[in-house]
Amino acid sequence: MINLLSLVRCNSARYPRWLWMFVQVGDYAAQAVMASLLHTVFPNDPIVGEENATELRKSENKDLLHHITTLVNEGLTDERLPYEREEWAIGMGYDISPREVRDAIDRGNYGGGNTGSVSII
Repeated sequence: MINLLSLVRCNSARYPRWLWMFVQVGDYAAQAVMASLLHTVFPNDPIVGEENATELRKSENKDLLHHITTLVNEGLTDERLPYEREEWAIGMGYDISPREVRDAIDRGNYGGGNTGSVSII
């Protein structure tokens, strides 16, 4: 069973728990896709994101990680849009592993600073 209780960061009296489970999955997947794309196009730029993959490294959340990986790979392997450059179209026909998904999420752990470029998710 997936331990999602620790992933819920809201007042459960205001919002149903199942709603926040979906939101959290979406947050993880979106950050992994965006961080993967940003890292491909701007490999030297740090990324500030909201999520980290700490909970996804726990064995009890293995099923959750695999579900998120499936969603990420759907996003990364979708057909390129006409305005997208071919070199930006990472993952066309190429899936990334659960470990790579966690690494992509953790790319958003940059604490900020006042030099250089930074991407904010």
